[in-house]
Amino acid sequence: MTTPSDHSLTGFYKVMNPKEKKTFWGCFLGWGLDGMDFMIYPLVIGTIIAMWQVDRGLAGLAVTGTLLASSIGGWVAGYMADRIGRVRTLQITILWFSSFSLISAFAQDFNQLMVARALCWVSDSAVNGPQALS
Repeated sequence: MTTPSDHSLTGFYKVMNPKEKKTFWGCFLGWGLDGMDFMIYPLVIGTIIAMWQVDRGLAGLAVTGTLLASSIGGWVAGYMADRIGRVRTLQITILWFSSFSLISAFAQDFNQLMVARALCWVSDSAVNGPQALS
């Protein structure tokens, strides 16, 4: 990538080659969908509390659990990246994240949802690390 002569907000994009643009959009969409996945829970928490008669403190604990799972996942992903490589680790964690996101959609009660969300977010640090560095 060459240094852009255009110093506008989008100047960097104009000098990218097709492969760099593809990488940019892949990271952007992954980051955006991950943010949506995290923010969907606070948007539906009121409905979850009402439908499943969940205590407010327990409902809030689910968010804490996902963030703790994410930090544990970061350690695990770092170990995996050292052993099997970053590309293979990223592929595994994207598949893991996608699978448990889908499983979350079919949760029958709050306990199932908490477990599925926590397992989903174990891979979050590995998925978002490369996007943050891009």
